[in-house]
Amino acid sequence: MTRTTSTTKHTAAREARTRPAIPAPRRSPEQGPAQPREPEPPADLPPYPLVRYALEHATALRPRRD
Repeated sequence: MTRTTSTTKHTAAREARTRPAIPAPRRSPEQGPAQPREPEPPADLPPYPLVRYALEHATALRPRRD
């Protein structure tokens, strides 16, 4: 089977419409990654955010008051 000229024209038109790739901005190696760092949590907090809340509000973990 041979290719017709209409198919070739359609393919050429589609390839002409594609956008050119935009390169990423250059960074020097001295800059390192440009990601913002998250603030360090205070040392007295547990590693998981809801652990303190759960420990303070869990009734099963509280000592009994007789």
